[in-house]
Amino acid sequence: MRNVTPPSQEPCCDHPSLGVAGVRRLKRSLPHAEDIDAASAFFALAGNPVRLKILVALRTQQELCVCDIAEVAEVSTAAVSAHLQRLKLGGLLCSRRVGQRVLYSLSDHPLHEVIGGAFPAEARA
Repeated sequence: MRNVTPPSQEPCCDHPSLGVAGVRRLKRSLPHAEDIDAASAFFALAGNPVRLKILVALRTQQELCVCDIAEVAEVSTAAVSAHLQRLKLGGLLCSRRVGQRVLYSLSDHPLHEVIGGAFPAEARA
């Protein structure tokens, strides 16, 4: 459990204060700590440019092999494999083996829609 300092009765700035009741209402309206932690972990993983490029590519193509992902991300297959492992461990990717190849796709993580909102299809040229 996190330490929470109760709001002071004195204003902390020149801006009108919410007051104790207002702060309590606002805190109750925020997502649960577990949801905040999950979103933070998602953004930490997706915040790397190579991993973000991988996630965007998989939104477009649905399923890709390591060598295609490496080409799209413009990094070596060894580097892309390390990124894919982090994304998979973070619950953002799924994989399946077809013969010698491993194909990657997006998991059903609810925050994948954030990526779609950041890069709408209309913006592609």
